[in-house]
Amino acid sequence: MQNPIYNEAGKAGLIMGLVTIVLTTLVYSIDYTIMANFSYGFGIIAMLLAMIIYFYVTWRKNRGGYVSFKEAYMFGLLTMIMSGAINLMYTAVLYGVIDPELPNKLFDAVVETTVRMMESFGLPDSEIDKAIEQLEDQPDQFSVIAMVKNFPIQILVYAAISLIMAAIFKKERPPFEDA
Repeated sequence: MQNPIYNEAGKAGLIMGLVTIVLTTLVYSIDYTIMANFSYGFGIIAMLLAMIIYFYVTWRKNRGGYVSFKEAYMFGLLTMIMSGAINLMYTAVLYGVIDPELPNKLFDAVVETTVRMMESFGLPDSEIDKAIEQLEDQPDQFSVIAMVKNFPIQILVYAAISLIMAAIFKKERPPFEDA
């Protein structure tokens, strides 16, 4: 018999992954340069955190209001890994099959956004040129290979977030309460 945590985390992760796919497709269809905007990235992170909190609250409520730290940790970690894996697969298809030039276009958009932001801060051209050189020296952050290589790091981030969320959402059943 399969552990219900896996089923519930799988459902939550699937929903989060599909929402991310729909949002990414929508933004890509409207204007791909939005994907290179810092506020877009923060917005996605905020949305995903809100969703994981919602899923934690709903999951705990459906379990009678009680979950152990271990159960809460596993639920969060599995949910985020599932969502991240779905997003990685979709992004690989988007960047590798649908629009193979998108990684280069996104990099150019990041450079433009960075230049505009630095100019708005009144930084001298020498500092802006130095920042652009540093961006160009980085490995291609938008390549499928780079995303696959970064996925283990994402899992570590998911683990840290899951530890925090589990500490917040755990609620042990009182020892003398009838089950």
